[in-house]
Amino acid sequence: MKSKNIHSHKDCVVTRKFKVLRITGSLEDTTAKLIDSQRALNLRLSENTLIISYNVSTTSLEEILSLIEKNGIELKANLCTKLLIGWYKYIDQNIHDNANHKPHCCNKAPKI
Repeated sequence: MKSKNIHSHKDCVVTRKFKVLRITGSLEDTTAKLIDSQRALNLRLSENTLIISYNVSTTSLEEILSLIEKNGIELKANLCTKLLIGWYKYIDQNIHDNANHKPHCCNKAPKI
């Protein structure tokens, strides 16, 4: 999902929310690892909801979820969460593709 042509756009920063089942690791360590690796811009926990902000142009949701699971944060694995993750991936891919798109001008007269 990474591309050399994409610049860090503020429009590419998204915030995602996930319900947490349990945390076996340290949230502070996970936050530090994600921010130090420049994968996440912000990570916080609010009432069993993990709130993550990251730049879609440089990071994929799969990378974020992988790092979260490796660091002991388990998300709920119900149907709603699976659908939500699929929706987030779809939206992230659209944002990523649109950031890389070079628009063409529709108002030019065709060359004859």
